[in-house]
Amino acid sequence: MKRIKLFFKSMNIQSKVLSTYILLIIAPLLCFFIVANITITRYSQKEVRYSANQAMELTSMYINQNLYSISRLINSVMLDDDLYNIITNDYNNVDSYTQYKIYNELELYITGLKENYNVSDIVFYTTGDFEYQAKEAHMRKLDTAKNERWYKELLNGKNATAYYTEKVIINNVEENYITISRLFTDRNNFNNIVGAVCVYVDENIFGKIVSNSVITLDGMCYIINSQGDIITTSKNMNPEYFIPALDLKNHYLTNTWGQITVNGKKLEFAVKSLEYGDWKIVSIIPRTSITSDSMSLLRSMLIYLALILIAAYILAYFISKSIVSRIVKLNNHMLLNDGSSMERVLSADFANESHDEIDILIKTYNKMLKKIEEYTILQYENGKKIKSAELKLLQEQINPHFLYNVLDLVNWMAIKSKNKDIEKVVYYMAQFYKIGLNSGNETIKISQETEHVKYYVQIQKMRFKNVTGLTIDVPSEIMNCVMIKTIFQPLVENSINHGIRDEDIEGEIKISAEYDDKTITFLVSDNGKGIEAEIIEKIKNGSYKSTSGSGFGLKNLNERIKIFYGDEYGITFGDCKNGADIYVKIPRINGDE
Repeated sequence: MKRIKLFFKSMNIQSKVLSTYILLIIAPLLCFFIVANITITRYSQKEVRYSANQAMELTSMYINQNLYSISRLINSVMLDDDLYNIITNDYNNVDSYTQYKIYNELELYITGLKENYNVSDIVFYTTGDFEYQAKEAHMRKLDTAKNERWYKELLNGKNATAYYTEKVIINNVEENYITISRLFTDRNNFNNIVGAVCVYVDENIFGKIVSNSVITLDGMCYIINSQGDIITTSKNMNPEYFIPALDLKNHYLTNTWGQITVNGKKLEFAVKSLEYGDWKIVSIIPRTSITSDSMSLLRSMLIYLALILIAAYILAYFISKSIVSRIVKLNNHMLLNDGSSMERVLSADFANESHDEIDILIKTYNKMLKKIEEYTILQYENGKKIKSAELKLLQEQINPHFLYNVLDLVNWMAIKSKNKDIEKVVYYMAQFYKIGLNSGNETIKISQETEHVKYYVQIQKMRFKNVTGLTIDVPSEIMNCVMIKTIFQPLVENSINHGIRDEDIEGEIKISAEYDDKTITFLVSDNGKGIEAEIIEKIKNGSYKSTSGSGFGLKNLNERIKIFYGDEYGITFGDCKNGADIYVKIPRINGDE
């Protein structure tokens, strides 16, 4: 803790203010993210569970409808008197032809039932000696079923109807079928079993219904009976994730969602009982499925929060800088005074900026300097040479170097020495910076922008002999339109540096424009050597390394235009093989708008 305090104390004022702002920004954002994470995860879990419950309701309804239809089929078979007579007949006194006719009628009867009730097959078992009994026939000997699970269950009397899934050969193809079975009893003695009926339903019918109940990509669903037998599963069911029977029992009694870890995977599951066949639907949703959508949303939020934090940092940086800038300036003046007029130093940076404590400090400093100046002047007037020397030394310590003052001084010296070249270049530079700064405004009239680049070219003409001229061919109708400032100068700089400066030619640069009601397109062209396609690509992505820095300037200029006006505007390169053609597209904005 002491180290943190010492570190904070050793920071400069701007860093302290900036750190405070960042802390005040990060703390609520972090709290918001944590609360949002908890809230979104809970909401996502609630929504997924609700959707899964709805899907289970629909699935149970469809399966109950199918089982009800099969139950109706079996009931109709059990109540059919003709079929009852066929099942209970011992066939000892029935000739073969009559048995054949009975068999054909039975086949037609079964075919009709299969079509009407959408079942795969129906098999009847009888105690009689029917001549057309066989292993794969629709009429079989009851003794052949005594080792079947369904027969044992029905014989024990636990359930009136038995439901199982087993592999059965139908039409010479072995497939998984759901078997629904019931016993025929003597109508005069219900304890006497005289036959049985088995209805076979394609497992895929129920499998498709169960698969449709899965609401997530890696969700699973299956049907299980009270003995732990799996009736059917969804297509994507992984056998490793079957829920233990004890956990299922605890949750279908409470009708709640349970959480369990199976083979290292966290699962949420729910159980719902069906009306028929002591079946239960088990819906399984991996925990990752519930949190995946919320995590995706949280990742997006995290990105936005990071962007907000970056923007807030930049804003806080400039705010903190603006707060302490005058203190820094005053401190620099006090430490780096180089002997200029005290009055000029103060008025250049501090005049009428604000009326706060810093302003009071500045005014106090002004008064102090004024007193010093008055004292030194008084000593000078009294002819005290030593004090005059001290005054000169003090002025040299306090004097600043500001651009305009230096330019004024150099210009005055050029006029005095009658050096026209220096006078011109100073004048051009002063006008160049005066227009470029534009009182801090971001936009400028096109007429002013063209004047700005003219002064730049005049300076470059004095530097490079082969830069001979600049032609401005911009229609007067758009001269009053406004644009962001300092667009032409980096383009002209690019033409000079890449196309003209090192060539033995008379370099000519032309700026022209075309316009319509909505846009203005400038063309900056030159007669230089052009720009290679590889260099153009490097300039576009900012990877071109030039001693002049113009490659970076064009990339930054393009980004500045797009940020200010939109992505549809910016810089494009035309034919740059023989000379360079660079287009600049901006919106047309009249000066009075």
